[in-house]
Amino acid sequence: AISVAKRYEAATTVGGFRRWLVGDVAQNVVNRQLAKLAMASAPPFSSASVGAQPPVALRRVADGIQGVTVSMLSAVPLAHDRVADALRSAWRVVVEKRDRVTEDELRMARREILGDLQTQWKERDQTESSSLADEARDHFLLAAPYVDDRDEVALAAALLQTVTVEDVREAIAAMFPAENLDAVVAATRPAPGFRWPWQAPS
Repeated sequence: AISVAKRYEAATTVGGFRRWLVGDVAQNVVNRQLAKLAMASAPPFSSASVGAQPPVALRRVADGIQGVTVSMLSAVPLAHDRVADALRSAWRVVVEKRDRVTEDELRMARREILGDLQTQWKERDQTESSSLADEARDHFLLAAPYVDDRDEVALAAALLQTVTVEDVREAIAAMFPAENLDAVVAATRPAPGFRWPWQAPS
C-alpha cells in the first residue's frame, strides 16, 4: 500500500462539504479505473483501490486534539512475486488521473455518489450505517456539525453539479502528491525479487 497522512479537516461549512464531495468523486474516478484494469484480459492485480479514512488517528496539539487523515492506495497482487508490479500498475492509474479526468468519468461519479446517498436516505430505518456512526463520532470528538440526511442529499445534489474535472484532478493530486509518500508492502511470505525501498515511478 502507498499512503500519505495529512491533517483532518471536518466539513463545518458548505464549502467544506463541497470539498468532501470533490474528494469522494476523485476516489470514485480512480477506483473505477482500477476496477477496469482488474477485469482486463491480463490484469496486473486481482484488485486495487484508493480511499481516505478521516480521521484514522487523533493526536494532541498545542490548541487541542487534531485528527489525521490517511489517503491510501492498495493493490492485491496475483502472485507473491508480482507485488511490485501490482503497486506500479496501480500507481500509474493515480498518476494518469492526476493529469486527465474526462467529463464522462465525472458524470458517472456524480450519478453513483448521489444514488448512494439517496439509497441511504430511503433505507435509513432498515439498514445499519457505518457512515452515520462515523458522522456522530466526528460530531462529538471533532466538533463537526451533524447534518440531517435529507438535507445532506439535497445539498449534495446541488453541489455535485458544481464539481469540475479540474476540481477532481486537484483532489487526486492532493490525496497522492508527487512527493512525501509512505510505502508499506505486506505479504504472507517474502516476495521473491522484491527490493526495498520500493519507489513510486514518476
